Amino acid sequence: MKGQHLESAFLWQIKILFFCLVSNFCFAQKTLIVVDSTGDVLPGVECFNKDYSFAMVSDVNGKIVIPGEFGNDTVSLKYLGFETVSLNLQDLSVLAYVVKMKTGQKLLEEIIMIGRSDIRATEFLQKVDAVNSIDISSSNSQTTVDALSQHADVYVQKSQMGGGSPVIRGFEANKVLLVVDGIRMNNAIYRNGHLQNSITIDQAILDQMEVIYGASSLMYGSDALGGVIHFRTKDPVLKLSNYEKSRVFGNYYMRYSTANKEKSGHFDINFGKRSWASLTSISFSDFGDQRMGSRRTKEYPDFGKRSTYQSRIGQEDVILNNENPNIQIGTSYNQFDLLQKVKFQINPNMNLTANIQFSKSSDIPRYDQLILKDNSIFQFGEWNYGPQQRALFSLKYKWTENLKFMDEIVVIASRQDIIESRIERQFGSDIRIKGKENVGVNSLTLDLHKKIIRNHTHLYYYGFDLNHNDVQSAIQNENILTGAIDNMQFTRYPSGGSTMDLLGGYFQYVNQAADTSIVLHTGVRYSYFNTFVKYSQSDPIQWPDYFYDGVQSTNDALTWSAGLNWRASKKLTIRMLTSTAFRAPNVDDIGKFRINNNDVSVPNTTLGAEKSINGELDISKKLGKNILISASTFYTRLTNAIIRRDYFLPDGRTSFTDGNRTYNVQSNINAGKAEIYGVSGNIKMNIMRNLRLLSSLSYLKGNVVDEKKLPLDHIPPLYGKTQLKFNHKKWDFTFLSLYNASKPLDLYGGSADNPEYATPEGALGWAVFNIYADYTFKSFTFQFGIENIFDKHYRTFSSGVSSPGINGIFAVRGKF
Repeated sequence: MKGQHLESAFLWQIKILFFCLVSNFCFAQKTLIVVDSTGDVLPGVECFNKDYSFAMVSDVNGKIVIPGEFGNDTVSLKYLGFETVSLNLQDLSVLAYVVKMKTGQKLLEEIIMIGRSDIRATEFLQKVDAVNSIDISSSNSQTTVDALSQHADVYVQKSQMGGGSPVIRGFEANKVLLVVDGIRMNNAIYRNGHLQNSITIDQAILDQMEVIYGASSLMYGSDALGGVIHFRTKDPVLKLSNYEKSRVFGNYYMRYSTANKEKSGHFDINFGKRSWASLTSISFSDFGDQRMGSRRTKEYPDFGKRSTYQSRIGQEDVILNNENPNIQIGTSYNQFDLLQKVKFQINPNMNLTANIQFSKSSDIPRYDQLILKDNSIFQFGEWNYGPQQRALFSLKYKWTENLKFMDEIVVIASRQDIIESRIERQFGSDIRIKGKENVGVNSLTLDLHKKIIRNHTHLYYYGFDLNHNDVQSAIQNENILTGAIDNMQFTRYPSGGSTMDLLGGYFQYVNQAADTSIVLHTGVRYSYFNTFVKYSQSDPIQWPDYFYDGVQSTNDALTWSAGLNWRASKKLTIRMLTSTAFRAPNVDDIGKFRINNNDVSVPNTTLGAEKSINGELDISKKLGKNILISASTFYTRLTNAIIRRDYFLPDGRTSFTDGNRTYNVQSNINAGKAEIYGVSGNIKMNIMRNLRLLSSLSYLKGNVVDEKKLPLDHIPPLYGKTQLKFNHKKWDFTFLSLYNASKPLDLYGGSADNPEYATPEGALGWAVFNIYADYTFKSFTFQFGIENIFDKHYRTFSSGVSSPGINGIFAVRGKF
């Protein structure tokens, strides 16, 4: 009997021990390691249970820690581009489990947020392109404009290597609006012609670049005639849950390119707590002189060669022979970029983000002004854009709450300080001319939206924006031998200072049918703008007396848009839009002083806004599960275009005398009319699970509308690109071809198209082929690339510098 009791007690002890072990296992925390089919970890995978009482995101090591109290739940793992995984944690026999996620085979519609108010791309009626950070890093684009030309339907003009002027639907420079983090970059001195300001944005810290094609003044106001390019930098990431002490991660890379001996480096780090987070980014790039392609056409074997170059030896300018005529001496520069963001989570519905950006370059040689034209002598001994500097500080307040008048409000207050300078010296001269412009910009934007569901879904977007520009312009002549300074020179902009103010308000209404098949859009915007310029009595020219008191130009504009988004079937979508846009005259239009031979420009206080009306049609069609094709066509009519013509002074005189010189009076006036129309096509295709094709083609035509119907400037020839992406295990391969048709000289639109930098027959057609390869090992990615594989010599339309020849790229990226 005693033995039976002992045996029974022993069995109960075994049962209790077994129960404790099982309970311990069931209620112990479990760890998931999420990887793809190649075994690479996947950071950012969403993991949640049915009632969302547990929700977490995998860290940079693909790890998700699940507390013991959820050990018997079923969780879902979700990641864009992969099939969703459902997992019963109770079935796991180990505490650490590796989850493999499979790539989705369907052509997915990504949820892309666009613009200042983070509106879904699918809710835009305009054609929209979004270039993400993965695209930029995979091709190792050296600047933002290089990334745009490689990944969006944007044409890029270059006057020098340190620049790039985006062209959207035949509009360029001050007719395309640049925006960074919801803040307009276009300021009072953005000019017609070609602009290089896009390179002041650091592509290494971009989360996304958004291109909105076509008239976009409704939401953005002035300058959005051709479209909007929105540069969106990364945001700080808060601590995700109570199960991590802080959210610390970062990225870095080093890169070398052979065509211009580029040496670039970047580092960023995120530190996040529950209520605040910080993101710090530093980048530096050094570019040597760029080598152009060596394989030219038989008809123009010497086109673009830099056989000689100018240099300063001792106290005189000399001409030297270039040992390698394919090296474009006079293109090198460097650039430093800094970004600091701090995000404060005030409560679950409110946050405040401080944003500091700083960019500064070295002197950037204006290459197109340093080369020989028509085999003549060199005009300049030096021509540089002085160090280009952009500083930005902004505060962004976001409040999300379901109230009567809003669901969300976004307020952005900002200050920008821009310094631009030009340094010129004629060849053989000892006098160096230094011009410097300081532009300060204060701005405030307020955007609200409200969603009401009653049978149909009603969306209301409304807001206003304020923008104040202050321009100070200075100039001096320096004798480089004696150091003597002469300040009695003409400044580029009015010497007494200039200001420009923009004020606007908008309202947009969207009506969405219950089955979402038809969505109607309509909206209106009112804008007021004022430009003030003032001249100084110390100017070397005697102006009319009223110029010294200041000259003011005031005007307004009413713009609107209306359109339809019709989802005819699950696979067919048709979008139609008609809209108007405007560009307010700025200080560059009204007050830029210019003496050209015997002509002098004077302010025109009656100068009004350039205006356009635009119509477009976009059709997209899914063919099966893996093919998406789309086509867009548009027509734009531009009126009140600003052009320079003979003019008169207020007293009616058409000439102006200063001392012994008499000048013919000219001014900018609203007289031009033009039309631009075009068509573009795109295809996206999943050929197989690991192979994807993307291709686009764009054609534009533009005319000045008068009796002769002359060609309009800024219209590129037919252009396009084709891209193949393939991944296999730890390798990612990208094949990219860019191509461009020819454009004869008789279709050039004038001086802005720079015919002097083309061949005698115009811009030549060309095609280049690039290949990129990435190999990922743990937290490192090793990248290799060859651009312009066949070393083709080519120069993009209206550019003054030739594009790179064969270019080897070597980069190492890491994350922690």
